[in-house]
Amino acid sequence: MKYNYQQFKDLLPELNWTIGELAEKLSLAGHETEITGNDQLDVTLTANRHDCQDLKHLVFDLAGVYKLKTIPSLIQYGHKERILVTAEQINHLIGTNASNQDLKKLELLGFKVENDAVTPPDFRDVVTVADVAEEVVRQLGYDRLTIQPLSKEGADESDTYQHTLSLKIVLASIGLFETATYSFTKEGVIEIEDPFSRDEPFLRSNLQTGLLKTLARNPYLKRAAFFEVGNVFTPEEVTKLGILIAGYKDISSWQTGISQAIGKEVMSSEIQPEIAETLDVKQGRLNYYEIPIDDLKPVKLERTRSLDLPLPKFKLISKFPPLVRDVTVENPVSDTMDALRKLEGLMFVENVDEYQGRITYRLIFQKMSGSYSETEIKAIDKSLESFQQR
Repeated sequence: MKYNYQQFKDLLPELNWTIGELAEKLSLAGHETEITGNDQLDVTLTANRHDCQDLKHLVFDLAGVYKLKTIPSLIQYGHKERILVTAEQINHLIGTNASNQDLKKLELLGFKVENDAVTPPDFRDVVTVADVAEEVVRQLGYDRLTIQPLSKEGADESDTYQHTLSLKIVLASIGLFETATYSFTKEGVIEIEDPFSRDEPFLRSNLQTGLLKTLARNPYLKRAAFFEVGNVFTPEEVTKLGILIAGYKDISSWQTGISQAIGKEVMSSEIQPEIAETLDVKQGRLNYYEIPIDDLKPVKLERTRSLDLPLPKFKLISKFPPLVRDVTVENPVSDTMDALRKLEGLMFVENVDEYQGRITYRLIFQKMSGSYSETEIKAIDKSLESFQQR
């Protein structure tokens, strides 16, 4: 909003500030202000001050903060609902030493002030105790805010937090990857009145959907084992552990390891293909397990402080897309593996399948300096043909 200095003088008859002082006072009152020449002021309202919708409301606010006299009947307004608040609440919230008399200063901004409540004017976006506290600070001045040093005492230990943390650590230690997914879904028991997305207006009632979406976003993973610890709403809010295992022909070793880790026998159920298809999951052999963490036996682990552990040596990573190839060999021997690892640009080798003495390896090539050219790809494919023929 652009105004000239004389417009402020017309509404504030006793104003004796220079244009520079006026700009400074407006900025201190929460309105970013610049002098643009020819006695012009460019005023930018902060996000929560759009109630200063025009010059008269802006002047009314300025006069209330600095106790200036305005022209009669500058603006007309009514009042909103009462907000229950006391000086003690304000002081506890923002660290001031305000008194009831200090709260009376809000009347200069159009508030009605009682001993235990205030009623804001109808044009102001003030609806909570925190909003009232902000107005009190503007009236008192920010120099009245006291600095409260942070406590050096450690937080009380939480049994729930330690239990959850122990579960996550032990599950990660046996090879599962933790993931965190959104709490909003297309279907559920509890519907949100004002959701972030109209496509997902419900709070999740299980962890399965989120884990399947994670799997769908990683189609190159033929086998995966994910877990998540999170809250679900059925409609009661319950913290659960969800485990998704994908792509394994035999999951008995997984079930044994997980059962030992969480202190409860795991009997996962197979996810039907049509459910996976609706979420665009490409992998097959999907097994899922979900249980409230309160039903699990606390896992006792001896943890070493991270500062006691040596930092791993960093490794350069490439920002260019990888080249992925599968190669199947018969009766693999150590010479074959040594030869594979010597291929130029090979970053990773994974055993993805075994059948009747034949093993399929997934090879991931990646360059640090750019993407692979067609000539380089043909050269790699030709070298891999020799391994297939062994």
